[in-house]
Amino acid sequence: TTNFLNERYGQENAVAAVVHYDETTPHLHYAFVPVVFDDKKSRYKVSAKEVLTRHDLQTFHEDLDQDLKKVLPFYEQGILNNKTLPFENVAEIKKYNDQFNALKNELADVEENIRAKQAVLKITDQALT
Repeated sequence: TTNFLNERYGQENAVAAVVHYDETTPHLHYAFVPVVFDDKKSRYKVSAKEVLTRHDLQTFHEDLDQDLKKVLPFYEQGILNNKTLPFENVAEIKKYNDQFNALKNELADVEENIRAKQAVLKITDQALT
């Protein structure tokens, strides 16, 4: 994976590549400086906007998956395991996020209602005893 990232973003721009085992699945943190050549000024500059383009972000996982399958013959499952949600665009994500927040608020109201009824039940139980 580090070789793929170094090839894609430039080994000379790499700062660190560290594997973390702090979650269920080990994962890699790759830090790099997004450097591009500025033709206008004939020099290198830092520009995340020009390196991490929309196309780069859309193709990254598929490209990495294909590279890993090519260099690791035993690597079959791949990183594209269909566990990510199939959102088409930001508007769709926002729609589902709004629905999620509405359900979360509804759940909070139900929980508050339950607490209120438990309080009444406790008072009633105390009165009966």
